[in-house]
Amino acid sequence: MSATPTNATQMNATQMNATPTNATPTPSTPTPPGPTHNSSLLGLPAPSSLQGTPARPIRQSLPVQVAEIVTDAVLAGEHPPGSTLPSERDLARQLGVNRTSLRQALARLEQAGLVASRQGIGTVVLDPLEATDGAVVLRALVAAGPEVVGEVLEVRQALASLAGRSAATRATPAQREELVRRFDHACRCDGAPALQAAELAFFSVLVVSTGNRPLTAMMKWLERLYTATSSVFVDAFSDADAVLRDLRPVLDAVVSADPDSAERAVRDYASKSGTRLQWSVLRRSPEPAGPVPV
Repeated sequence: MSATPTNATQMNATQMNATPTNATPTPSTPTPPGPTHNSSLLGLPAPSSLQGTPARPIRQSLPVQVAEIVTDAVLAGEHPPGSTLPSERDLARQLGVNRTSLRQALARLEQAGLVASRQGIGTVVLDPLEATDGAVVLRALVAAGPEVVGEVLEVRQALASLAGRSAATRATPAQREELVRRFDHACRCDGAPALQAAELAFFSVLVVSTGNRPLTAMMKWLERLYTATSSVFVDAFSDADAVLRDLRPVLDAVVSADPDSAERAVRDYASKSGTRLQWSVLRRSPEPAGPVPV
């Protein structure tokens, strides 16, 4: 290759949809598993903070692919809130798609609350954290990176006490037995990733045991955010003894139907595990984080 394209965006976008005119047709083969969109289509590297998000389905329509590409660009900071996207003609040319597909993509983004069409101005980018589509908000939080961890843990801490008290009060005998089984499984886990998954499974049962549907919905939403970024937290479970030691009082209080003790135990666990989670994030930063907190 003797020349470098002057516009990588155009090249990549064209490659997404075009087949060279002189190419010899070949039998179709199954598409290998992999990402379904490429933020480099807007000249951007894939945001590292989004690499932990689950891959989206492979087969998507062109408007859906374009909508995902523009969303990634917004979340990566290419188009901050309040800015205006390139004109329809220019953006279609950059992406190598027709204007009909682009209009459909922008309509999807407007429905999701990520952009707004303003007469005489163009397509204006809105704050992703205020989008009407919860999936966009979730991705925006993931894209925010480590600095959002402390904020999420504050919310988790506030909800944890209520979850502990409610579970101790309302859990059914079957749910209490399931908590015992989940704890026993956590005790038998080998390695931090397995313990991390077991801890999440334990608290999934505890949250459902509260019988509080709005609380369950909020905790499940936090769980989705946690799951999307779980790889940066796995080191928090490297000291299994500390995790299980702090988790045991939660189990005992809920199983014994002691609301006061359960509230206190879950609050304490949220505080101690929160310290370990933050340590895990810092451990992956350039600055050394020291030994795991206990």
